[in-house]
Amino acid sequence: MWWTGVSRERASAALERVQTVALDDGYMLPAADLRDFETTGTVARGSVDLLPKWDCYTMGYAPDGRHRLVHPDVQDHLYDFRGDGRGAVLVDGVAAGVWEPRFSGRRLVIRLKLFERPAATLERVIAKRFREVAAFLGARDLSFETGQR
Repeated sequence: MWWTGVSRERASAALERVQTVALDDGYMLPAADLRDFETTGTVARGSVDLLPKWDCYTMGYAPDGRHRLVHPDVQDHLYDFRGDGRGAVLVDGVAAGVWEPRFSGRRLVIRLKLFERPAATLERVIAKRFREVAAFLGARDLSFETGQR
């Protein structure tokens, strides 16, 4: 746990104080979160979420557990050679593409690579979500650099 900035012994001691419950496939959950976990519904059909680089959703999986989030054929696009997560476009909770932002003056430029060409309706939803990000970041304009896998 080098990324925490504490020693292995200190991190282990902290984790020993957390009561956990075992889930399927060897996953664990803090016991205090079990009720919320069990009452969480499925992802709404057609939902689009934009995750930033290094988001805990993508970074919380070891390489052999990433199949829950991304198909093995495109996993290398979602993670760099070190295993660091890239910005992800999730559709229905599954990785559908990657994105990288940069500013050019007051214009937010999104380098977007979708794994498959989306239907027109989904494409509009994805663009709307990026407009929301641009507004949040104070961009005056938004443009895309796109590509397919």
